[in-house]
Amino acid sequence: MKKIGAGNTAEVFEYAEGKICKLYFSYFDKATAHREFENTKLINELGIPSPKVFEEVSIDGRNGFVEEYLLGSTILNQLLQGNNTEELLEKMANLHENILSHHTTKCASYKDTLRSFLIGKLPENDSLYAEIENLPDGDNVCHGDFHPDNVWQSKDGKILVIDFMNICYGPKLYDIARSYFLMTQGELPKGMSEEEKIELQKMRTLLGNQYLSLMKVTEADIEKYFNIVKACRAFELQQV
Repeated sequence: MKKIGAGNTAEVFEYAEGKICKLYFSYFDKATAHREFENTKLINELGIPSPKVFEEVSIDGRNGFVEEYLLGSTILNQLLQGNNTEELLEKMANLHENILSHHTTKCASYKDTLRSFLIGKLPENDSLYAEIENLPDGDNVCHGDFHPDNVWQSKDGKILVIDFMNICYGPKLYDIARSYFLMTQGELPKGMSEEEKIELQKMRTLLGNQYLSLMKVTEADIEKYFNIVKACRAFELQQV
């Protein structure tokens, strides 16, 4: 199979006509791939604009799944090419509002997701667990990793969301806070040139502020969630 992309957890290959195969690296167990497969199925069932998922696969000891092959590019790529920033961010915000307008409890709660980042890395009596528990509950669909590199514009102009490993349910403000953190302080995508990194760093704060404005949210509105996301992020990126 021809490799057409790679991320921190998996690689993407051409699979069949109109389909791609996402294969996790061999050190990820089958449960990890299965979780994203089920999350993607849920997003499909809710009618959220997303690639269709077809089946789970295991190839050469690596687990993954087959989904629709999307032609187009990410919003991040278009922003880096100097395309209309205001229009692209508005499309992205509209998609996020669409996602957050749905309700479910058929996936992990956002509190369980945050706690999963800490288990085995922080003592069970650490105050961060209590801070997570004291946050409000909610049942809005949260993408958990919503940022310009996970929003796709197809060649026919449709806007879709991709990458469903961190799907969870919780309050809308949690997912907005996590997106704001990822957009302004998150790790830069791998494979970017130094020139692209410099350009992206310049636009991050501006993009984040414009995004909050479009979502009709202030930094004060999301502060308690933002602080928790930031505190958990370092542990999230650690391998046990």
